[in-house]
Amino acid sequence: MLTGLKWKELRTKLSPTFTSGKMKMMFQTLVGCGLELREHVKKSAEQEGILELRDVLAKFSTDVIASCAFGIECNCLKNPNAVFRQWGKRIFEPTFEAIARGMLYLLVPSVAVALRISSTPNDITNFFRTMVCETVSFREKHSVKRNDFLQLLIRLKNKENLEPDTSPEQHDPSKYCTFVVNICKL
Repeated sequence: MLTGLKWKELRTKLSPTFTSGKMKMMFQTLVGCGLELREHVKKSAEQEGILELRDVLAKFSTDVIASCAFGIECNCLKNPNAVFRQWGKRIFEPTFEAIARGMLYLLVPSVAVALRISSTPNDITNFFRTMVCETVSFREKHSVKRNDFLQLLIRLKNKENLEPDTSPEQHDPSKYCTFVVNICKL
């Protein structure tokens, strides 16, 4: 929602975190979530259970976002009542307040900005802000490093240079193909 000079400065800092090489760095985390999905579907098939695919894929998506972006293992497929999932669902709840905020930003964004009306309710923003601050603090205190987006942001915060992406020939494409083949065996 930033504009002008603030937007330009932030975009300049964040652009290096969205290169294809940086995204590939997070692929193993995605693979881990995919393996959890496979086990969940396999277990349900063995029990001849019925899967609500929309719900299963929403939980999988939450796991991917929590792991790759926030560095949090919430395991929504195993724990459907995970706190991260509950707060994530609230972002998309079609409440009157959410609809009013959305309409205000759509129709007259300058008024919303002038009145300092957030596009997201404060309690949701506070939860995610607190979670990120606590995760960053824990990682820095215990020297924890992960291949995720949050680690890239921590490095930017600490004014570290992001190393250039590795060349494509240094990536082993067989790792990615194995994952796709295993998922297809379901």
